[in-house]
Amino acid sequence: LADADRYESVIARLDIEKAMAKLPEQEREIVSLHLTAELTFGEIADIVGLSVPSTYRRYRSAIKTLRDELNGGLL
Repeated sequence: LADADRYESVIARLDIEKAMAKLPEQEREIVSLHLTAELTFGEIADIVGLSVPSTYRRYRSAIKTLRDELNGGLL
């Protein structure tokens, strides 16, 4: 059972990486900075040169795209 869980984990990670690669570079950067580096939208906005609301909108758009892409692969 542990091998099956490990296999599913690897498949899920590959699916996420594939979906992330389809995002525009700036959206990919925003998502990575928020989820991986745990930066605030204010900190990310400074890094990417956008306003905080624009940064948040791009993040939400990217998350929606990822959800749609990943759900499409699961159906």
